[in-house]
Amino acid sequence: MSDIQPLFPLGTATTPRPPRSQHSVALLGLWCQLAIKVAEAMAHDSCDANLLWHQQVLVEEEIATSFPELDERMIELLVWESELLHDAAGEPGNCLQCRRARLNLPPECPVPATRQGVRL
Repeated sequence: MSDIQPLFPLGTATTPRPPRSQHSVALLGLWCQLAIKVAEAMAHDSCDANLLWHQQVLVEEEIATSFPELDERMIELLVWESELLHDAAGEPGNCLQCRRARLNLPPECPVPATRQGVRL
């Protein structure tokens, strides 16, 4: 008998994944944070919208150049980003779409609302 244990249970289907570098993880996280800020800034006519969008594009270009193996992941993230875009009237602090994005809730998840002071 051997004391060596397999890394994965035998019989488990596993897909080999390339090792992720801390740099790629950090860039993907930054891109997601900027996507949320850009969507909020654009929806609420913030003067920072263009600057934030430019920063997001720079991060996206860095990901595409340095980590071409993440192309499929970026396509998934672009679809996610399109779900963040919305038209809003009022302040970002009162906007349900912005709140969903900040809390990282899926679009179909209802956000508690109030009607005449009663939480629904």
